[in-house]
Amino acid sequence: MPRSGTTLIETIIASHPNVHGGGELRHLHRLLPSENGPEDKLYPQIMKNADILAIQRIAEDYDELVAAMAGEHPRITDKMPANFVFLGAIHALMPNAKIIHMVRDPVDTCLSCFTRLFDKAQYHSYDQIELGTYYNNYRRLMSHWRDVLPKDAFMDVRYENIVEDFEPNVRALIEWCNLDWNEACMSPHKTKRSVRTASVTQVREPIYKTSVKKWKAYQKQLQPLLNTLGDNAEI
Repeated sequence: MPRSGTTLIETIIASHPNVHGGGELRHLHRLLPSENGPEDKLYPQIMKNADILAIQRIAEDYDELVAAMAGEHPRITDKMPANFVFLGAIHALMPNAKIIHMVRDPVDTCLSCFTRLFDKAQYHSYDQIELGTYYNNYRRLMSHWRDVLPKDAFMDVRYENIVEDFEPNVRALIEWCNLDWNEACMSPHKTKRSVRTASVTQVREPIYKTSVKKWKAYQKQLQPLLNTLGDNAEI
């Protein structure tokens, strides 16, 4: 989900000298379009209908696009939150990709979305009921991916664990990425890189805990959201 800590985690990883922080890339969404075309050419049907050569070409096209951005860095991140829709395709197309799923308190996540004016799309975030419905669908799809993909296909990273106990969780994250440890990953706020998300100011600051359970102060005003989330209000 947007506002779940994706920028923080990307900045930690991109602090490593072997990694280029790509930001929120739209490459997969262009290569696997889900609207504006014949149904058999749209995702997910395209994955069922394409032959092996066409599927390989999608992976090659993506690789070429990100390699051009990465420059001399051997690794690159793609932190587009909506990539969760493509997890099955990503695992099939790029089995060596290290997929990280950011998990944050559901109500904190939704509150952070609700209080941001996004510069692109995210129209569901401006209504509590629609936002809660989107979140429920996201949780349902992530549950599906857990059921059908290998257990090691992706790693869940809890935002709260990162800010509460930083070093051991960052070390586990870097190890998951098959990167050698580098002390720069301990100071992501010092990393000089372009950030074009709503988290641009937060990632310039040292790690803080004030955003954990922030929604409690607005519980009365968030009843439409809480009612919609139901059991999904808890991880």
